[in-house]
Amino acid sequence: MLGALARDGKRVPADSKAAYLHFRMAILQGGESAMSLVRYDITALTKKLGTQQAGALDSDANNWYQQHRTPLLFVFKDGDKRQRFPASALAVSTDGLYAGQLLYVPAS
Repeated sequence: MLGALARDGKRVPADSKAAYLHFRMAILQGGESAMSLVRYDITALTKKLGTQQAGALDSDANNWYQQHRTPLLFVFKDGDKRQRFPASALAVSTDGLYAGQLLYVPAS
């Protein structure tokens, strides 16, 4: 979601570098399912930024990911509709025990 906001300039200034970085971090966290959601954006932003700048941002994303490897459980607002972005996420411990708090998600 942060990548989309930075890409579109919604509630934050439009920033192609920030958008690319957030999309790349999403891929590192979400694997192939995340890649399928942001593939077009990554391709378009790579063309816009150039391969050298995209490579530097890939390195930044990898460094960030090495320090933030806590897996996330995504909670979907309207049930298990995986084609949509999640409404929120809870941290999950590495031994499979769920930790977090109850979240209020207002009806839209």
